[in-house]
Amino acid sequence: MEYRSAFARRYYAEGFATGFAEGFAEGLVKGLTEAIIEVLEVRGLTVPEEVSERILSCHDHRTLHTWLRRAVTVATINDLLE
Repeated sequence: MEYRSAFARRYYAEGFATGFAEGFAEGLVKGLTEAIIEVLEVRGLTVPEEVSERILSCHDHRTLHTWLRRAVTVATINDLLE
């Protein structure tokens, strides 16, 4: 849709940018959480439901990146979340 007024174009662009940023952030979190669980499972570690729920409910990028790095080398699931 083409907006004719500068006012409408500006607010449409701001809304689009905000929506894009929020969607990107949500997608990043979803990808990280799924990657953590996948790495653990591929390594043969059983991921209990409560741990899976904790991972999937986390939205802190720093924590998720830490868990992903740990998922590659931890000996137990408990080591992941410490």
